[in-house]
Amino acid sequence: EVIERVHRLVDGSLELQAHHFKSTGWPSGQRESDTPQFEDCFDRGGWFLGSFEHGRMVAVVILENRFFGAASDMLQLRFLHVDQRYRGQGLGVRLFNAAMEEAWRRGAMCHYVSATETQNTMDFYLRQGCTLAETPDPVMYAREPKDIRLELRRA
Repeated sequence: EVIERVHRLVDGSLELQAHHFKSTGWPSGQRESDTPQFEDCFDRGGWFLGSFEHGRMVAVVILENRFFGAASDMLQLRFLHVDQRYRGQGLGVRLFNAAMEEAWRRGAMCHYVSATETQNTMDFYLRQGCTLAETPDPVMYAREPKDIRLELRRA
């Protein structure tokens, strides 16, 4: 995937900037570091939903089970990925909505997203109604400082 632009947080607002690079897959070591975290999430009661074609996973969404925030009413969308060949077909929207419904069912009042800064990713979450998080979580910020923190409050 070729990335042409990224969103940057500048003085509290999103700014679209040119930033050309080619993504050739997962960053080195990411799968090895993410897998134990996802397994831990699953063991704690995290929620996972995958989409498969011919026995191959083409998309997945993960919802954390730990509530956090000042009112302990937030759940994090831990991971959402759609294989590049399956994007633009509504699969990401369906998975996002399913995770949101599960968060509401579990009693969350806010869906928290730590999103990569790429234009496609940010535009996707903004189209879903996400806004900049009022108070970014410091633990998640330390883990992924380049990410942009978004939230979707329950209506």
